[in-house]
Amino acid sequence: MSSFGTMASALLYLRVTSIVGRVKSRLKRLKQPKYLAGAVVGAAYLYFVFFRRMQGPQRGSHPGPGGRAPPELPTEFYSLFAELGALVLFVVLVINWLSPRQASLVFSESEIAFLFPAPVNRRMLVHYRILGSQLGIIFTALIFTVAFGRG
Repeated sequence: MSSFGTMASALLYLRVTSIVGRVKSRLKRLKQPKYLAGAVVGAAYLYFVFFRRMQGPQRGSHPGPGGRAPPELPTEFYSLFAELGALVLFVVLVINWLSPRQASLVFSESEIAFLFPAPVNRRMLVHYRILGSQLGIIFTALIFTVAFGRG
């Protein structure tokens, strides 16, 4: 195996064990009443807001106030909403582009202490950091898919 493959597997192992350790520490926290109560309230919120709605309308529920369906918007409003959404997105992107920010690839102190002196090239360090951010993005996308998915 090449040295590149060895370093890549070592950094992947480090990332996976970090995630496993983080999950274990969060589960151990549930022994404390305040964290357990927060988890129960969060689970109840997710159930009542998202998951119960996926089961379809409940028996005896009405489509709207007074049993009537809510009024539909004219089709002209849909293009207006799309244009306003694009404008808001453009303004947010311009503000983010113009405002000064911290470095995108921020390493923790322990990563600096252990990874920087190691025989790892810069490219591997960048891949390690990007992999960590990608895992967070994938998890967030999974949550949004479950919460807002259709069908």
